[in-house]
Amino acid sequence: GGGGDPGTIVLPPLTDDDPPAPECEIDLRWRPTTGIAKLTGKNHALIRIKRPDAAYPDGGYRILEGHPTFRVPPHGKLIGHNTFNPPDGGGVMGERHGAILRGSQWCDEVDAMEKALDKYNEDPVGYDALGPNSNSFVRFLLVLGKVDHLFDAPPDTTGWEKKIKGK
Repeated sequence: GGGGDPGTIVLPPLTDDDPPAPECEIDLRWRPTTGIAKLTGKNHALIRIKRPDAAYPDGGYRILEGHPTFRVPPHGKLIGHNTFNPPDGGGVMGERHGAILRGSQWCDEVDAMEKALDKYNEDPVGYDALGPNSNSFVRFLLVLGKVDHLFDAPPDTTGWEKKIKGK
């Protein structure tokens, strides 16, 4: 007596023991410039990212963006910033521009952009209001994250097309 068809393989029942793949997010945003730059009527681009780890507590996001060393001329260097933004957004998120890239397949790109920002800050270039500027920096990160082809320039983002020399 053997119990069952010998050609049938019985698999154990599925369980919830295996955690789901991590969900990462990338989205491009923009907001009006602030401070003295507000007089230009132009916009500032930024990247909102999310990765499921301790650097993103309580479901918050991180904002990748560039800023000059000094808000007034001479501006100094173009410095990359990677700052925590709480789940409520804190009012600095701006308007979304394009699709949100969401899923485990985007985690390598998130990592690449964060690493590129850190490496860039080891030897930053000079800031110029017409570029390279904060918008040039955001495009630079999208290029190094290999997702630039999925986004076009947000409205009135002066310097978007300006390359960051030597980078």
